[in-house]
Amino acid sequence: MSNTTKRHWVALEGMEFYAHHGVTPEEQKVGGNYTVNVYVGTFFENAMVKDQLELTIDYAIIHEICKAVMAESAKLIEHVAGKIIEAIKNKFDRLYALKVEVAKLNPPLNGQVQLAKVVVEETFG
Repeated sequence: MSNTTKRHWVALEGMEFYAHHGVTPEEQKVGGNYTVNVYVGTFFENAMVKDQLELTIDYAIIHEICKAVMAESAKLIEHVAGKIIEAIKNKFDRLYALKVEVAKLNPPLNGQVQLAKVVVEETFG
């Protein structure tokens, strides 16, 4: 018999927000479109058996965290991703990993660019 390690993930992908992030005053004033993806590594084997929300990560709460952070103006999407990570860590225990992706759609660059994205990944324990 081999030893197996189970890893469970709760993910929200493609969350869309209109937010006022950017380095320039114009970006901060006008705002733009962003997408956020969140991957929460947790253990929800009991939820798989018992079918109870409190035994897993409530992704509605993850969405509310992202919505609240995105509503606060920031210069850098790196800062935004870091705030989302910290808020999730402060809200939930039983985490072994977190990954957050924040993308600014159509960034104001001198050329055609679909998105600019940062990815922050942390593992615990």
